[in-house]
Amino acid sequence: GNAGGVFNTSRQVGGALAVAVFGALISAPAGFEHGLRVSLALAAAVTLSAALATTRITTVR
Repeated sequence: GNAGGVFNTSRQVGGALAVAVFGALISAPAGFEHGLRVSLALAAAVTLSAALATTRITTVR
């Protein structure tokens, strides 16, 4: 249904944004290594926040 379409669209948009942001960080004048470190730290922070958010979600039956 609609939920599947919304999920797939949000997943694709998130992936495209991640590639664009991480690519911009890596190609920054500060250098590849610095951009890579910042990108990985950002990815870890997003993953941690998503993991913490899932522990707060409750299902209502």
